[in-house]
Amino acid sequence: GAGSAETIAVADVTSREELEHLYEESLKHMQEGEIVRGRVVHIGRDSVLVDVGYKSEGIIDLDEFPDQGRYLQVGEEVDVLLEEKEDSEGQVILSKEKANRIKIWDDISKKYDNNDVVDGVVVARIKGGLTVDIGLKAFLPGSQIDLRPVRNLDKLIGERLQMRIIKLNKRRGNIVLSRRVLLEEERQRAKEKTLASLAEGQIIEGVVKNITEYGAFIDLGGIDGLLHIT
Repeated sequence: GAGSAETIAVADVTSREELEHLYEESLKHMQEGEIVRGRVVHIGRDSVLVDVGYKSEGIIDLDEFPDQGRYLQVGEEVDVLLEEKEDSEGQVILSKEKANRIKIWDDISKKYDNNDVVDGVVVARIKGGLTVDIGLKAFLPGSQIDLRPVRNLDKLIGERLQMRIIKLNKRRGNIVLSRRVLLEEERQRAKEKTLASLAEGQIIEGVVKNITEYGAFIDLGGIDGLLHIT
């Protein structure tokens, strides 16, 4: 009787020590400031319990999940940032919001390196240009919006634009965009196509771009022609 109870107790201690050891080993591979994969174990009224394979789960505010976690399910895997392995209460500190932000930065940095086109929505007019949401807030200077100066910037609020990232400073959190460079490239392609097909004596159609005292400038498709006043 007593002997068997003792055996169980010793077995319990051994398995617990093994578990502790396994946890410690798994933790060695996890670094603070790293994005780790976790599993949702409980969804409360205003927080979510996430297991990242450490001895205590981490609690994350429901606000950090899309739509306040409305579509979140127990058992679902999520990527979270491991902020602290243990705080003063032995709790793992995790963040979903910061993990999202890091992933978006990585994605934006890749697009910058590859000179890719980015999509964004104009959210506000600020001094010198516009604030555009491309997953993170970015700056589109007034001079980079169009080929010609745009007089009414307010009318662009809510518009979805295609742009290129021309400056990126992760440390300062600065992203500068240009729509103009894309329009210039487009215009250059149109110009080359137009020049290749132009011939004297041709009848062509164009759009009046500018009227001066000596005539009108006509856009023929990427290239302007002068229609003299005479």
